[in-house]
Amino acid sequence: MKLDYLLPDASALRRLFAYNPETGVLSWRARPLSDFATENAGKVWNSKFADKPAGGLNNYGYVRVAIGGKRFLAHRIIWLMQTGEFPDDVNHENGIHDDNRWSNLRSVSYGERVKNACRRSDNSSGTTGVAWFKALGQWRAYVTIKGRQKHLGYFDTIDEAKSARELARRQHGFHENHGREGAKTMFTDLQAQDQGRLM
Repeated sequence: MKLDYLLPDASALRRLFAYNPETGVLSWRARPLSDFATENAGKVWNSKFADKPAGGLNNYGYVRVAIGGKRFLAHRIIWLMQTGEFPDDVNHENGIHDDNRWSNLRSVSYGERVKNACRRSDNSSGTTGVAWFKALGQWRAYVTIKGRQKHLGYFDTIDEAKSARELARRQHGFHENHGREGAKTMFTDLQAQDQGRLM
């Protein structure tokens, strides 16, 4: 469940964060000392976090940021800051979940996002929509449209099955990146990215 309704409005977010659309980095702005219980607490927070990247990676490789004790995905914060509107769904076009450059983000419907999904981790054929069908000793090709599998046929070779699946991918408007290798991240040290970056 999305918690967008708990997010501050765009102007409040712009007061909290700076965003670099070229690098995709969302950084904390220095905060007024009046925001803190004591002046010293404000000075300590600003010295540790002001002008530094906000948030850290979650288990899926997305950058998440805590505001007021609630965690939000950075790409949704960025979209709201940049457009003033809540997106239906934000898709990372290249499939790299922490690549929040503005050129890599697009607002899409759930159905469109699914058409740019990476290959499942349990896929053994190397191609989404192609699986070995043991009962027939052949490769099966299929495509999933609106949650329902459409059978494309059984094939003697994996290359034939892959060709059938690729044709279906193009015919049904799937993104060219659909079925790519699982999501990667730009950050190399996940633990370091998730330390102390919370408001």
